[in-house]
Amino acid sequence: MFCFVKQKTIFIFFILIILSVFACASKDLSNIEKSVDVETSIKNDDLSTRENLAAVVNDEDDYKIKNIQNKEDNKIKLLFSGDVLISKKTKNAYDNKGISVIVNNNYMQLINSHDAFIGNMECVLSDKGISEDKTYTFHVDPYYVKVLTDAKYDLFTVANNHTLDYGEDAFLDMLSILNDNGINYVGGGRNFDEAVKPFVFEAAGKKIGIIATSIVLPSTTWVASGSNVGLNGGYQLTNILKQIRKLKKEIDKVVVFAHWGEERKDTANRTQVLMAHAYVDNGADLVIGAHTHTIQNIEYYNGVPIFYSLGNFIYGSTDTDTALLSATFDFNEDAKRSLSVRLVPGESFYESCKAFTKARRLEYMNKLIERSDNCWFDQETEEILDLVQVIKDLENEK
Repeated sequence: MFCFVKQKTIFIFFILIILSVFACASKDLSNIEKSVDVETSIKNDDLSTRENLAAVVNDEDDYKIKNIQNKEDNKIKLLFSGDVLISKKTKNAYDNKGISVIVNNNYMQLINSHDAFIGNMECVLSDKGISEDKTYTFHVDPYYVKVLTDAKYDLFTVANNHTLDYGEDAFLDMLSILNDNGINYVGGGRNFDEAVKPFVFEAAGKKIGIIATSIVLPSTTWVASGSNVGLNGGYQLTNILKQIRKLKKEIDKVVVFAHWGEERKDTANRTQVLMAHAYVDNGADLVIGAHTHTIQNIEYYNGVPIFYSLGNFIYGSTDTDTALLSATFDFNEDAKRSLSVRLVPGESFYESCKAFTKARRLEYMNKLIERSDNCWFDQETEEILDLVQVIKDLENEK
């Protein structure tokens, strides 16, 4: 008996030593990561903020909510990507080298510096179902949800023209797979009520809601109705505007993420513009788009930034332009701006997403601003500002 107790004591002591070593190693790694000099405008950001996200999502009557804990600066920093498709090239790259070859270090540090990372799910993450009768259908083995978790996605919009490619069973299976792996979804669901339910991030009592919708759908049967599975259809514009107005009454800020536009076009069409303006007129504080596989023009309308399309991010194609949108909501009373936005452009070529160096970023952004409306690009901070407000501020300084 004495020998057993002695052996047990030695074993516990040994385990404590191992845990202590791992803790020290983890601390050293954290310090190394924080000391890396990244040649982007985000190099001074706190890389630990994303780890403060609470693991539990509470399902309120009107929206699903996730808490961002330990926020002391009274700001919420959200990062957005465009379309995500786990292609064959992406899977092969992940199998061989993991996430580091898919999302480069500069982009990963940008992701880590934000409170949450949000994108559009452009495929069906399931091994169930039968392919719909359409030109392109995208089916991905559920194993590769690991690509999304390793890329640190927190939320996906599922309102688009591919998430029902393999029918309702596969769609519902994907929703469960995402949730089981700590990733939330918005813009679709098991019935109409769930499909239109916004997703809200909360920190220190402040709330930012995400509404997702699509006007690119192969069939009206893809739109959720009553107890039927489906998506939050964007052509039901009256419903979308009601959702925006209702949510704005309940929370602080509203973001609309829309799937729209013409593929391969660099400029938003008239429908996109009219809808975006309607979203803003009804309370949207930020409008974001995807679907075109290109980076489209930007616009400030009535003081609200509109990013018509963020293009592809993780995709596995030769559509090279990509960008991540950084949106910082500042709730401090003395804040100069309640929302600061920056676009961090780069290249998405086959399996690899790489952020540009500063020189290439500035060159790219200057050209993008030239074909955008009411926008001013601050070369020093790389923020995209409302040109109307910039002119007013200059006039007030006289």
